[in-house]
Amino acid sequence: MPGLLATMFVATGAMAADQGALEATTNNAANVNTPGYSRQVPILEETPPVALGNLTIGTGVSLIRLESIRDPILQLRIQQESGQQGQLNASVGALNQAQTLFTAGASDIGAQISNLFSSIAQLSTDPSSISLRQGVLTAASNLTSTFNNTASNLAAQRSSLDLNVVQLDLATGSRINKPSDDPAGAAQMVSNTDQTAQADTFLRSITSVNGLLYTADSTLSSVVTALQRAISLGVEGANGTLSDSDRADVAAELSGIQQQLLSLANTPYQGEFIFSGTSTAQPFVADPLSPSGVTYNGNAGTNKVQVGQNYSLQINLPGSQLFTAGSGNVFQSVSDLITALQTNTNISGAVTEISSAFNHITGQRVFYGNAMNQLQAQETYLNSEKVDLASIASSVSATDMAATATAFTQSQVALNAELAAMSRISQTSLFDYLK
Repeated sequence: MPGLLATMFVATGAMAADQGALEATTNNAANVNTPGYSRQVPILEETPPVALGNLTIGTGVSLIRLESIRDPILQLRIQQESGQQGQLNASVGALNQAQTLFTAGASDIGAQISNLFSSIAQLSTDPSSISLRQGVLTAASNLTSTFNNTASNLAAQRSSLDLNVVQLDLATGSRINKPSDDPAGAAQMVSNTDQTAQADTFLRSITSVNGLLYTADSTLSSVVTALQRAISLGVEGANGTLSDSDRADVAAELSGIQQQLLSLANTPYQGEFIFSGTSTAQPFVADPLSPSGVTYNGNAGTNKVQVGQNYSLQINLPGSQLFTAGSGNVFQSVSDLITALQTNTNISGAVTEISSAFNHITGQRVFYGNAMNQLQAQETYLNSEKVDLASIASSVSATDMAATATAFTQSQVALNAELAAMSRISQTSLFDYLK
């Protein structure tokens, strides 16, 4: 059965996930009136289950990430692309409108200027002609009206473009829609994105390693249980009232325990043996020629995983350190007890050997407990860091909705006023300006 430490690990993992979710909720409540703040939602994910024999044991959930209702990272990239596209479309549209104002066929400025100079040239041939003089006045009046209309249309077009910019800020919820909107803010958002992605990578590593450590600790818990049973059988076998047949039965049960221990020492996790050091070979194999009945084929190497900036954590102990280490040799002690029962010699000494192996395994389990505690603390730190990064992203790029809405209203009023003024422009002539 899984040990108490492993059970506590599942419980603390669930509590840490719940704590992260509560922090997000608290942050949402604290920023309910913050302009442009994006509400955050905790994303929980089931951690990989552990297979122990025919049983599959769940390992709880972990807080994978915090997502904004309007995710600041993905949104920034979308806004940059859509902002650039929108800017290009707006520029093309504005240039097309301006081109129309200056090249509107017979009524454009160029045509009106040509008409004026043409009428003046005609008047020069007969300065006393009343009709030709009236033609010059009409051409000048038309040119003045065209100038006035074009100027008004350009002013209205500029106001319309300003209004479109404000509308883009309102629609996207971000004041940084392209790097030029705020170069320093855009650079900070890129850094923020990188830090958040790195924290996600570390959290995924922690989730995977947590499953490995839980499996290892649960396996060693089963080893401890098996050794406790072996000690009980040894004490029973040392009873002088047992017959040779009784001791043979005890020895047979111990042989079964030895096979169970061999299976536990070869426990895999996600296709890799967890007690083979850095080797991929099956660590322990039965060997009748070995005094302990078992040979270790792994190595003495250990694996480390990076779970933070400049923070790597050792995540395993080699099987040679756990099961075949000197006076704590698990397989040798069980083999010696079986031999002692079969020969009815020094049974108490063999029981002492198993007690030493039991104490050794119990002491080695502390490594896995400490590793899980360190990972739990790092996971809490990374989740807290992501909350801070999301808040910073919101404060850097989020639009001040109140101020932007005010600017939107002001732009609308200004545009409407200009449109109204355009409708009231008097037909002022060039000669009115010359008076």
